[in-house]
Amino acid sequence: MDSQTSQTIQQPAVALPKLSPFWPMLNSSLTDFGQNFWKYLGIVALPFLFMIPIGIGMVIGAFYVTDWKSLDISLLIILGIIGLALIVSAIIAGLFSQVALLLAIKSPEKKIKELLLEAKPLIGKFFGTSLLTGITIMFLFLLLIVPGIIFSVYYCLVSYVFIYEGRINSDAMSRSKILVKGHWWPIAWRLLGLGIIFIVVSIILNQIDKSAFGSDSAVFSNITQLLFTPLSAIFLTKLYHELKSIKG
Repeated sequence: MDSQTSQTIQQPAVALPKLSPFWPMLNSSLTDFGQNFWKYLGIVALPFLFMIPIGIGMVIGAFYVTDWKSLDISLLIILGIIGLALIVSAIIAGLFSQVALLLAIKSPEKKIKELLLEAKPLIGKFFGTSLLTGITIMFLFLLLIVPGIIFSVYYCLVSYVFIYEGRINSDAMSRSKILVKGHWWPIAWRLLGLGIIFIVVSIILNQIDKSAFGSDSAVFSNITQLLFTPLSAIFLTKLYHELKSIKG
């Protein structure tokens, strides 16, 4: 009788553990940031060192060169090559900065020189993985905005998967999606929270900027970026570790 009337017993769905609340995680991130403040700031500021000569050149050109057509063509070519070299150097420095920052969060006891040397062999793979992720998200945004938003959250941990698990390209993207799956909304709200804080702080500092300099000098906007880049990286690192402990 029992064999004739046997039914498949469905196991109840197991709820995934909840993530740590936003504010305690942000407070913990701020504490970690404060403990290595100057190291993180030095790493993030690296690309700006290459942008300073570009900015100086633009200012000099705007004030002292009234007619660019009157300049010798060979001089313009030389200036163009120098400018292009500085831009490429700034991009490479930006990649070094991103990888070194994530390595610094992973191993805070290491010095900046050690982190930059450790970052060197990872630059190519990091760039390729970031480029593939960025192109994929951009393509989804071009198709429809909603899929772009959905997958930008799914892929928000690609860089951290790269650093901590050594996965690259589509493998890193798939792993990030697996980690985020089941926690999409909590993660989306946390990312939105970080974005709102960044916007509010930027608005306040821009007002101070206008009061101090009489115009938008971009001084305080750059300061905001310098501070929020390591803070958000620390926050997402904590998020990654929590999700990894849940998903394995």
